[in-house]
Amino acid sequence: VLKFSIQEERPNHSNKTSFPSGHATTIFAFASTVSQLHEWYYGAAAYAFASFVGFSRINDNMHYLHDVVAGATIG
Repeated sequence: VLKFSIQEERPNHSNKTSFPSGHATTIFAFASTVSQLHEWYYGAAAYAFASFVGFSRINDNMHYLHDVVAGATIG
């Protein structure tokens, strides 16, 4: 709902569905679940991987930092 109501343009100007990052939302929700259900080191690895995914979305010019932070917060 947020993507289509806010309609923020992506950094690469491909469309207007930048905010929030759906990839960050999904992977941080996964990391939260892993950290709740498994040992701390699995949770730490899941959050490290989630951070990598968020960084890669910014690096690939698909999202701004605030898109990824909002997605991670929602996730």
